[in-house]
Amino acid sequence: MTPKELRNLTKTLRVLYVEDDRSLREATTKMFSQFFGTIDEAEDGKAGWEAYQKNRYDLVITDINMPNLNGVEMLKLIKKSNPDQAAIVTSAYNDADSLLGLIDLGIDKFLLKPMDFAKVIDCLVHTALYIQNLKNNFEAIQKIAELEAEVLKLKKELSGKVNTKQTTKNHSLTSEETSLLEVLEQELSKAIYDIQMQGDFTDIIKEIILSALDRYAQTLYNFHKDVALQLNKLDQSIEQDEIKFQSDLNHNCSLLEDVVENLRRARQTEFNSASSNQLIKSMKRVIATLRV
Repeated sequence: MTPKELRNLTKTLRVLYVEDDRSLREATTKMFSQFFGTIDEAEDGKAGWEAYQKNRYDLVITDINMPNLNGVEMLKLIKKSNPDQAAIVTSAYNDADSLLGLIDLGIDKFLLKPMDFAKVIDCLVHTALYIQNLKNNFEAIQKIAELEAEVLKLKKELSGKVNTKQTTKNHSLTSEETSLLEVLEQELSKAIYDIQMQGDFTDIIKEIILSALDRYAQTLYNFHKDVALQLNKLDQSIEQDEIKFQSDLNHNCSLLEDVVENLRRARQTEFNSASSNQLIKSMKRVIATLRV
């Protein structure tokens, strides 16, 4: 990809550049200004974190060793706030401990100083494509949610229902259906336990979770559509945001455990209004965490 083609990808991006060496910061900012529409500068990690809290950035580029707050600690704060944040780390030398810590945060784009222009271009291309994919996925999810909401609205209008919060119960769950839901809850609990024990979200475990959520939604659809539709959204979100799920396994497993517990409680209360609302809230927490 040529610099001109790269510019077409990056010209609308807003960048936060954090570097304590003033002369280097000014020179590098001048180079980056060829590609990015907006570049905010910060002199150290503390100033960078303060700027980040006030603005939305498509990309953060930072040095590692800086006074007040180093780049690693600043990125930990940023990743906690927005796990999907795109970031590039610059370093004057190969600091193995710092780089390993950054990889654990999900950061794998590094530029050694002094920067080689060809390597800068290559790094920016990969990062810009990552940012574009994030935006495309988010827009697609939003569109799907809007379409689903419109379909539900039309269904309620056609059926003459005015109250959009009304829950329709078409039939009671049979004993066989109830038993199946209980088995699926057990499968989900075991899969979450396996993730925590292995420390990895493997393809096999992912398939078990997605299959269990899908079967649960299918079984529940004619009994409680609102919960079934939310289960489908959760299933899609985990499938589409596997990297995000993997990036913070402990937190995401904890949220998923809460969902399973709320599934169990809702089933035991025959999905009454209170337990169903609590279940839907717990699923929305997982989806929101994966979309941030």
